[in-house]
Amino acid sequence: MMRRLLRAALALTALGAPILLLGQEGEPARHLTLSLGGGYTTPTGAVASDIDHGGNFVLSSGYFLNRHFGITGTFLFSDGGITRSALDALNEPAGTARIFAVTIDPTIRVPLPRGFALYALAGGGYVGRDLHFEKPVLIGFSTKHMPFMLMPGYASNGSIINNSGGFDVGGGLNMPSPWKPAKLFLEARFVKGFTSNLNTAVVPLTVGVRW
Repeated sequence: MMRRLLRAALALTALGAPILLLGQEGEPARHLTLSLGGGYTTPTGAVASDIDHGGNFVLSSGYFLNRHFGITGTFLFSDGGITRSALDALNEPAGTARIFAVTIDPTIRVPLPRGFALYALAGGGYVGRDLHFEKPVLIGFSTKHMPFMLMPGYASNGSIINNSGGFDVGGGLNMPSPWKPAKLFLEARFVKGFTSNLNTAVVPLTVGVRW
């Protein structure tokens, strides 16, 4: 999944490069950017059998040295569920899975005609995973679900929190909006955190407004 997203982001940037000069007037040279959006998050990798899909909220800000190169800081919050099979294995009636991420990403932007722009980014930072169950759960028994919970002798009060370093890679498209100078954007990322016992990997798809 990560490789496919990286290839797609690089391909989008490469396709836009030949018309880089033609797009100079389409993307104003604003140094500071602010973005607000929301969308849908899909877990991927080993954790996908335990953590369910959910919605996301994204807040980001960036500083661009010129029309093409900058640094973007992003806060991601994703609120999903826990799969029914995992809950049944733990004898839990319900639960939620929340993913947090704060990343710093070098960003390449390719202006296009008519106010559009492609961009690609990659970086790293902090990833947090917060699992909350409706009732306390005893951890330490063997199950194919929630292997990151298998810490013998540890009893949870209903929440299991893991924090770690991580990285992200992605890209998107800026589009003109009726509310100039604001723009609309469509973005996809792959976010991975090296959380204890089992890595956390998600793919958030986000739409929003960028100033």
